[in-house]
Amino acid sequence: MVGANLYLQSPGTQARIQEELAKTLKLPLTITSTAVSPWGSIRVHGISVSSGDSASPNSAPFVEARSLSAHYRYLPLLKKRLVISELRVEQPRVVWPQNAKGRWELPARSPVAKVAQENTPAAPKPMAPRLKVVLENVRLLDGAVEWIDAKGVRVAACEGVQIDGRFSAPARVDGQLSAARVTLRESVFLSDLRSPFELDSSQIKFPALETRWADGTLKGQLQADARGRGCPFTGGLRFDQVNLGRFTTEAGWDPGQAAGLLRGQIDLRGRMDQIQRLEGSGVCSLQDGQFRQLDFFQTLGQVLQIDELSTLKLKTARAAFRLGEERVTVDELLLEALEVKLTAAGAVRFDGKLGLDARLALQEGLVKKMPGFLRDSLSQPEPPGLAFIDFKVSGRTDRPKTDLAEKLVGKKLGDQFENLVSSLFGSKKKKDDDSKKKKKTPAAQPTQPPQEPAPAPSVFP
Repeated sequence: MVGANLYLQSPGTQARIQEELAKTLKLPLTITSTAVSPWGSIRVHGISVSSGDSASPNSAPFVEARSLSAHYRYLPLLKKRLVISELRVEQPRVVWPQNAKGRWELPARSPVAKVAQENTPAAPKPMAPRLKVVLENVRLLDGAVEWIDAKGVRVAACEGVQIDGRFSAPARVDGQLSAARVTLRESVFLSDLRSPFELDSSQIKFPALETRWADGTLKGQLQADARGRGCPFTGGLRFDQVNLGRFTTEAGWDPGQAAGLLRGQIDLRGRMDQIQRLEGSGVCSLQDGQFRQLDFFQTLGQVLQIDELSTLKLKTARAAFRLGEERVTVDELLLEALEVKLTAAGAVRFDGKLGLDARLALQEGLVKKMPGFLRDSLSQPEPPGLAFIDFKVSGRTDRPKTDLAEKLVGKKLGDQFENLVSSLFGSKKKKDDDSKKKKKTPAAQPTQPPQEPAPAPSVFP
């Protein structure tokens, strides 16, 4: 056992272990020390993976872990083969920043050493065979991953990550992935994520993703081309029975402002290194939807003087949308209550900025409750039906704003002010203009006989 420790701790053997592990994991892995125990296990200390070219030189390591342990077999050591039956990494932490090009890229092993080796004269081959490292299974326990954008803001995170993988071939891993908690932009919180996975030199597959989202379920599949530039991927997600009240409360709304059950599906495509340029399309609907004391609808209710908008119970709520160019393009948004119908289309950027063209339509019963000057601002369709008014929605998703008040009240007050000015000064002004015109008209002036030229005018009036 002492001899095995001396052998494994020798600089050459330790460098070989590091090289083989880095080659297997395809990452620039470094270790500081290795030790072997009498019970068939190896413990490696000081494991880290540098960020490489994916971040600035002063950034934190891409991966850090205090230690890892590996169970090995005795007999293969006699033949210069280190067969690791299980490699276990405990509590690793991954911090994945965007690089200068705004991409999330895996650190690459530097090719410098290989080039230097090619330019170096070939050394004589050693008499004894070099140590060969074989990895059969890998386990990752209680890991954490964070994705950081170019501004230093965390856009996604996974906690309690567990991975059980088996090397069924030299370049193929099959296993199970799970995460206790997933956070997306500090507004979407998923729990108990699970999926089998398949990884080889050509593709990455998650054929059966499943997680919990706001008391509902989110299921789908994802596959990526490991050989393509930026690792392009496609996938699809379906969600059902998602509690809108819990979802909005976790996203920062006040409790009780929204209720209902969301369901829908999304088709996705994009590149792993540019996830912010995600593309796709989807539809969703809301069952038993209700909005209560929401600033947006309260503002509409106050402007229109309609109390029913303060608590809006929906009988129909659905949306169709597309993803692309760092925004969600809303093709159709319909919120329909008993006497109110709200439709909208436009864009919602990933950073939360809104730009929607909306239309509010009202039944005749609500229109009659409105003051007369507000009723006059509504448009009447042909043939007669719901009276409506068009307006714009701007601001952010957490604080939307509209120009409805300006369109209803501002325009009317402007017209009334103009009419007031006209009534006070318009008639007098018109008479004065008419009298001036008469004075300037030649026909209105009396005819006089020709006179002698007048003397030069004085410098004083």
